[in-house]
Amino acid sequence: MKKSVFSSFIKYIFSLTLILFLILAAFAYWALHTSLPKESYLDVNKRPNSEVRAYEGDIKIVSYNIGHAQGIKQNAWDRKELDTTSTHLELLATAMKNMNADIFLLQEVDIDSHRTQRINQIEFLQEKLNFPYYACANMWEKNYVPFPYWPISDHIGYVRAANCVLSKYPLSNHHRIIFDKPSDNPFWYNWGYIDRGLQRVDVEINQQKIALINIHLEAWGKHTREEQIKVVSDYIGNIKTPLVLGGDFNTVPTDAVKKNRFSDDDDDDYENEETFSLLLQRNPNLKMESFDNNDKIYFSFPSDAPNRLLDHIFVKDLIYKDFSIQEQANTASDHLPVMANISLKD
Repeated sequence: MKKSVFSSFIKYIFSLTLILFLILAAFAYWALHTSLPKESYLDVNKRPNSEVRAYEGDIKIVSYNIGHAQGIKQNAWDRKELDTTSTHLELLATAMKNMNADIFLLQEVDIDSHRTQRINQIEFLQEKLNFPYYACANMWEKNYVPFPYWPISDHIGYVRAANCVLSKYPLSNHHRIIFDKPSDNPFWYNWGYIDRGLQRVDVEINQQKIALINIHLEAWGKHTREEQIKVVSDYIGNIKTPLVLGGDFNTVPTDAVKKNRFSDDDDDDYENEETFSLLLQRNPNLKMESFDNNDKIYFSFPSDAPNRLLDHIFVKDLIYKDFSIQEQANTASDHLPVMANISLKD
């Protein structure tokens, strides 16, 4: 009799464990299985009754990682309340409006995400700046990200994060490439790990097409960045039109003197990194404005005490007039925006 009771108890525990496992597996599949295609063609959005800027000899292009409107973050996954997020969005919009740029290449834009109070940030910015065109390429889509692990109330949850382009000129030919995730991460960790990628959209200025390439490279591994820049290099190597390549490269220029032991993050180490070398070796026609990138006036991160330049703009078959850091943005994001003033060749 005792043996029969014990056997039933073991079967009960086994069945309960199996049911709990299946429930957990089903939840994990629902939460994390969303996987964007490696390559996709996407739509462009036009705001009704907006004026398109006439070309007057110069084009101001800004690359800006807006950090999903969370300002200075203790951690990349920080989540703030509605009033704080709304305040930072207003700060971003005011700073961007004061730059008087023609094109914005934006990274870390949240589209209806739980961590940023379900605000569509690109629609908010487009309305505030009254830009005629925008194109958004979702890079990271998950139904539920259970991170950070504790407390549960701080979970990232539902997330849609994008690279976006805002433009005063018409946009077309919108395309997205998703990069591979770090190969040294555990496979289960990569299920929920952030996706990054390349956004390409063409802009028409003075009856000339220019390819805009907006990228966001891996933040925590130089080997992964090097592999991602190879994808970027091969892609832009096949583009025949003039182009602009900008974004958050998450690495410093090759000739930067300081490459590690930063006061805000002792783990960041760019020593012996080949990201820029790989890019320029494969695309020798890419140009960047020459400046002393060891001068703190050209640092873009972190915005409250900049000590390195992580955000960059390159051009091909265009005239690069000047490059500047837009310090007036202050701490609206943890990055400062960078601006390139360019013009068309005759």
